[in-house]
Amino acid sequence: PSREEYYPPAQPTIILQSPPEPEPEEASASHAGRITAIVMAVLLFLGLGGYCAYRFLTPYLQYQKALQAQAAGNYEQAVELFEGLGDYKDSLDQIDETMLQKALHLMAEGNYQQALDLFETLENTDNYKADCLYALGVLAYNDKDPDKAMTYVAKLEERFPDYEKTAELRSYCAYSLGNRTAAQADEETDIPMQMSLWQEAMDWFTKAGAYSDSAERVTSCRYHIALLQREQGQLLEAIDSFAALAGYQDADAYRRDCMLSYAKQHIENTDERTVQFLTELADFGSQEAQSLLDRLNGKGFSFHITLGPTDNSGRVQQVTDLSEIYIQYQVEQSDENGAVLVLVL
Repeated sequence: PSREEYYPPAQPTIILQSPPEPEPEEASASHAGRITAIVMAVLLFLGLGGYCAYRFLTPYLQYQKALQAQAAGNYEQAVELFEGLGDYKDSLDQIDETMLQKALHLMAEGNYQQALDLFETLENTDNYKADCLYALGVLAYNDKDPDKAMTYVAKLEERFPDYEKTAELRSYCAYSLGNRTAAQADEETDIPMQMSLWQEAMDWFTKAGAYSDSAERVTSCRYHIALLQREQGQLLEAIDSFAALAGYQDADAYRRDCMLSYAKQHIENTDERTVQFLTELADFGSQEAQSLLDRLNGKGFSFHITLGPTDNSGRVQQVTDLSEIYIQYQVEQSDENGAVLVLVL
């Protein structure tokens, strides 16, 4: 046989590849650590980003939203948002600012009591508080309730004594109350009550100051009080009251009448005022006062007695005691020697 017969064709060679040798254990751990670090870095970055967004961006957006609500007049929403921000920026101050704007808004709409209640919770708002009290007083006055209006005047005087508009409102109210009280006095029939009402009216007109004809109304009240004092027999009080009204209507004549009445009542038990009144009246030209004064000085005098309407002869009688004559008869005249002629009626 030939060579080829003894040596068959070569068979394909199978080459077996051995598996790769495992990497050393340290190298594998290092690779995994790098991957974990990268993942952790990414997560940390995302976490920090989220935290920053929450910590800084969210409060900022809420703050801006609160400012927008404040500007739009949504005061309750603004306050709620600012309160939720705690001490972020000036949120606490913005709460007070929001309440102030709400109070001013209420005031502009005429809700003065609600505005006042808010101002009471805020500092440095005294001017606004005074304005609200004044406005409430004006509203009461315009509603024809001067009593209520005066309660606001009293509050203004107590809490804000330097508030400039108080005097004006007080004058309006006091004048109205004076008019009302004077009208009540005119209708009253009980003299003590009437006198009390005139006194009250005078006090109100006095508080009205220079408003309208307040000064004249005060004088009128004094005059009515003096007349009632005279009617009640309070002669000394009436004399002083009429003296303060010197020149007003017939106050001077009434004063002299009260002085003479007082002198007659005290002629038997003379006091210093009796002599003072009689002297003043005599100087004024009162013959009756002069006669009473002569009596007090112990002067004798004569008087002419007319016995009857057809008897013109009459007779003269010397008298030294005038106690009965001056009470019962009318003094006609005095002669130059001080003698007094008395007409017997």
